[in-house]
Amino acid sequence: MTRIAKEDAGVNTSSNDAEPPRPQQADLARLPRQLRKVTKEPRWVNWSFVRRDKDGEWTKPPLQPRDPRRLARNDDPSTWGSYDSALRCWQDEEADGLGFQLLGADLAVVDLDDCCRYDDESEEISNITEWANDLINAAQGAYIEVTPSGRGLRIIGRCERDAPIHRRFSKPNGGGVEFYRNTARYITVTGIDMKGADKELPLLDDFIEEQVALHDREAPASSPKPERASEAAKPSGGSSIDRSADTHSNVWRLAHKGLSLDEIKILMREHEPTTDKYGTGARFGKEIERCFGKWEGQRPQAPKLPQHSWEAPDISLLDDRRGELPEYPLELLPSD
Repeated sequence: MTRIAKEDAGVNTSSNDAEPPRPQQADLARLPRQLRKVTKEPRWVNWSFVRRDKDGEWTKPPLQPRDPRRLARNDDPSTWGSYDSALRCWQDEEADGLGFQLLGADLAVVDLDDCCRYDDESEEISNITEWANDLINAAQGAYIEVTPSGRGLRIIGRCERDAPIHRRFSKPNGGGVEFYRNTARYITVTGIDMKGADKELPLLDDFIEEQVALHDREAPASSPKPERASEAAKPSGGSSIDRSADTHSNVWRLAHKGLSLDEIKILMREHEPTTDKYGTGARFGKEIERCFGKWEGQRPQAPKLPQHSWEAPDISLLDDRRGELPEYPLELLPSD
């Protein structure tokens, strides 16, 4: 169980160091009891810190356990794997952590971003914001763990209803709360249990639906594919030409690494700010397609073979290419 320090509320600012952050996580081979049932499900992925070219921020794209060099897709179970395979990948230091896919799962999740400070040496959580405390108290009996940044918390419980939920709401001082149920997203899993609860995960359907309705009344929600509050608050910076060049550079770099157009779209839509120039995901997708098309156009092309029309006669049949017939062994013919 993680200790909770009594200090004034506050949040940490994000780091922009040259080296990737050290993820805050427990021994992932010994997850808390409340999470052990989900280790039987084939919904596991890995993740590693990847630095975003545009603004230097560190992101955590999902990776395939069987090949952590390739991206996992949140809507494609064939790119997921077992807990054991993801754990081996982490133990072999091929990835920075483990994740769990939520599409079709019976988990309901609430992310509380930029709401606390975790000290891994003392194992204390301090500076928990008032709004985060309110949500934690309302989710009675839920499993609560620290996120890899050490600045966020995650509430996890069960769900029985299938209606998808993916909503994000901004909170003071750059914080945010995000609600998930049966949606094409994944969550990181750290195993740093805040409360040390040792009972089954409770149902959170009513809790999530009530909280979404409450937040809808208090403030408008972000789009279904939200940006983090810290990104949305940043000035766009740079000219439209600079941003086009950034997109072009990223697409070509990922294409040279062997990623398909669909994989590039998934990675860039989920881990690149897109609202400054392109406005909507559809326009951003078209820009990615345009850049990918240019990349394909610059690759060496195989020579094109002449196309034959079935309606045109094949005059090559008139060529006399018979030559001499081979001699047949007459002695093998049957005699009368």
